[in-house]
Amino acid sequence: MKRQTLLFTSALIAVMATTGCLAPGAESDQPKPVSAVIREDTSVVRAELQSQLGSALGRAQITLGPEDFTETSHISVLPPGLGSHEDRSAAMPVVFDFILEGGKCYAVRRDTDEAVHLKGIECQPATN
Repeated sequence: MKRQTLLFTSALIAVMATTGCLAPGAESDQPKPVSAVIREDTSVVRAELQSQLGSALGRAQITLGPEDFTETSHISVLPPGLGSHEDRSAAMPVVFDFILEGGKCYAVRRDTDEAVHLKGIECQPATN
């Protein structure tokens, strides 16, 4: 029994070593995600953000919150307006955090952790 356990452990270590699980510094080879800000605020960038975040939310049109996303690492998407027969709503804004990982910019939804790759939008590490 002891010999079988030793053989199993040796085989497991061999598999882990060949797959890189035990390689020193293997974790540091992967770029770590960092908080980011959008590089520039232009009408084109805003339109792209609205389009891509709207698609992620399944909404044709969205309104972005008032944040300056060139200085703040998050943006909110305001809830849809009230319908003609509504006088109040419990809907809350959806907040996305900007993340830079592997040279790509992502918006990560806070409440679900769903990441949206922001294609064509440049971001840079946040300085805060």
